[in-house]
Amino acid sequence: MKKIILLFLLSLNSNTPFISNGLDYDDPERKLRSKIATLLEDPDIIIKENVRTKITFKIDDDKKINVLDVKPEDEKIVNYVKSRLNNKKIKFSIERKLFSVAIVLEKNR
Repeated sequence: MKKIILLFLLSLNSNTPFISNGLDYDDPERKLRSKIATLLEDPDIIIKENVRTKITFKIDDDKKINVLDVKPEDEKIVNYVKSRLNNKKIKFSIERKLFSVAIVLEKNR
């Protein structure tokens, strides 16, 4: 199975600035970005060209990820993202509930 490298563009649309030293590993948003990256590793879909994707999701009261929207609306990308993220539980608390993440799914090599 070919790997697709995921590049996060650090766009968790936040109204608060990131920690200034960037080394706070207990930062919940940093943990969330890492969790999303891990969940989207080793995809089982074939991508012929790089695809810029925006994922909008929320964290519910049970600390589960619920995907609300995936752009572009390519069916295989939407299904891939939803199958990997929907109902996955996080093990830490986070104040904000609504997030938007931009990623690039790179073409298979």
